[in-house]
Amino acid sequence: AVQRLALLHVVEAAVYLAAKEDDPNIMQEAAAGLVPRLPRLLDLSASDAASMGPVASLAKLLIEHACGDRGHGGEAAESQGFIALPRALVPAVRRVLRGGSGQQPLPSRAMLAMADALLALARRSREAQASAVELVRELRQALEAALDPSGPAGASDRCTHECLAAAHAAASAAVAPPAAPFARG
Repeated sequence: AVQRLALLHVVEAAVYLAAKEDDPNIMQEAAAGLVPRLPRLLDLSASDAASMGPVASLAKLLIEHACGDRGHGGEAAESQGFIALPRALVPAVRRVLRGGSGQQPLPSRAMLAMADALLALARRSREAQASAVELVRELRQALEAALDPSGPAGASDRCTHECLAAAHAAASAAVAPPAAPFARG
């Protein structure tokens, strides 16, 4: 387990350095080789909070590059060559963010990295966009239930519910519609 964690940190550092490199082809090659393996890696690491730190960071870097959010000098990854995203990627990212049986709570930085990855995917894919909005709805419902004044927590702050509604609206609006794959003439 320690060796696997060390290897994940090395891979994360290598991809981070590739993203900072002057030659955009280095990151393109890294993304082309690693993006197809991300869904399985996310599923394998979901039950280990320690390994989710580097895996979440790695996923964020690769997904943002593949989706064109962070190319070299602001260039989109598509200008360097299209990177196909595996169909299983959106559900894997959502499962990690949503949590589940056998999954430990994510560290805060890992949660933020996975949320950024889902938002990058949502800008490229209608499926990811729908998934992001549905996840926000589910989280909002869970928070409302936890803060329900008649519930076991006994929260009674009306402002909290209004803040939840505002957060839901803001998160839904933050997911911009994905760009069309081809320009219409």
